Amino acid sequence: MAASLYRPFTKFDVEVCLIDREWLLYHTGTGQTHRLNGVVADVFNQVRIAASPVDVESLKLTMSGLIETDEIMRILESLLALYLIESVV
Repeated sequence: MAASLYRPFTKFDVEVCLIDREWLLYHTGTGQTHRLNGVVADVFNQVRIAASPVDVESLKLTMSGLIETDEIMRILESLLALYLIESVV
């Protein structure tokens, strides 16, 4: 089975603003506002700025091995549940 790839959510806009090292996000489709910080914000930002969809291993390399695969997967699942990113398979 192929590894999942992740990219920013595309069905609705997610407006993004960086304030004091925290990401403030407004999802225009759900009307929800989210605040991300720490490693969750770092993972979200890596997905957001990537030129193409990213997989877990490339995220782990980008994060300089400071975070384990299980933690990256947990973060990606939470971002998926909030409709901030999507899986491209």
